[in-house]
Amino acid sequence: MAGAYEREAIWPHVLGRFTDLLQAVESHPAMLVYLDNVLSMGADSIAGINQDKGLNENLARETLELHTLGVRSGYSQADVTNFAKVLTGWTWLRPEEPVHGGEFVFVRRFHEPSDQFVLGKHYPDSGFDQGRAVLADLARHPATTQHIGQKLARHFVADDPPPALAAKLAKIFLDTGGDLKEVVRTLVTAEESWTAPRQKLKPPAEWIAGVIRLTGTAADMPIGRIMNAQVALGAPLWRPPAPNGYSDMEAAWIDGISRRIDIATELAGRASRAEPLELLDSGLGPLASTQTRETVARAESRSQALALLVMAPEFLRR
Repeated sequence: MAGAYEREAIWPHVLGRFTDLLQAVESHPAMLVYLDNVLSMGADSIAGINQDKGLNENLARETLELHTLGVRSGYSQADVTNFAKVLTGWTWLRPEEPVHGGEFVFVRRFHEPSDQFVLGKHYPDSGFDQGRAVLADLARHPATTQHIGQKLARHFVADDPPPALAAKLAKIFLDTGGDLKEVVRTLVTAEESWTAPRQKLKPPAEWIAGVIRLTGTAADMPIGRIMNAQVALGAPLWRPPAPNGYSDMEAAWIDGISRRIDIATELAGRASRAEPLELLDSGLGPLASTQTRETVARAESRSQALALLVMAPEFLRR
């Protein structure tokens, strides 16, 4: 379901309003299944009473901890529990349903029939709209703006990003009501994004995609081999080890650098028509150091030169 999740929840909203993205993400069947909300029932709901099943807090907890406020941002266990009650009834129609199988549905008989307090605010029982109201408030919460700004700066710029950059992203997020396009524009144009040393190690998927794009081997590389390469580097497609996804930190990937050599050699061997020095100029340009240029030029073969190019520090980092 991860492909459908990216296609249906992420891409339509990735440059839109964060509140719309958040609503789409938390109501997508992939998220509801992955975090067990399809099994969550209010203790006093009709279904909860009849089936003797109860609350599951996974979706509520991860929404607060990962998708909005962030850890140590002031929410309590009571907030998690109450938010989980709000989200009861958010489920899906199983795929075998003949008309709308696999789609989101709100089932009132699963929903905890009561008002709730989340982060000190009162939310009347309004069924599906109760959950939408909580998500809307979370999307514009000050802690969310700080969390999103920090995450974007860490992902794109540095493991320990310039505090001024994270603050700048948080401010534009707050000032624009979560307009992600404006946040990205700020990220791209901010001086701090370009003056910091190029020390961000590319994660496996980004590095592999970069090698394929540079060498023009997309048509010659079986998709299964690409997926196996990601597995070998510890980042299997759509299978992160935990709900917080693949790590943004160098420590998670640095031990796999040696494995990248074998993958680089194979990909380079498929790029039979590529000219290494031309690719060096198009792929790295002025970023390429004198040492990298000399190393590539002295290679014993074209494929070795390409492998050395994509294993150069300037190509491994951004």
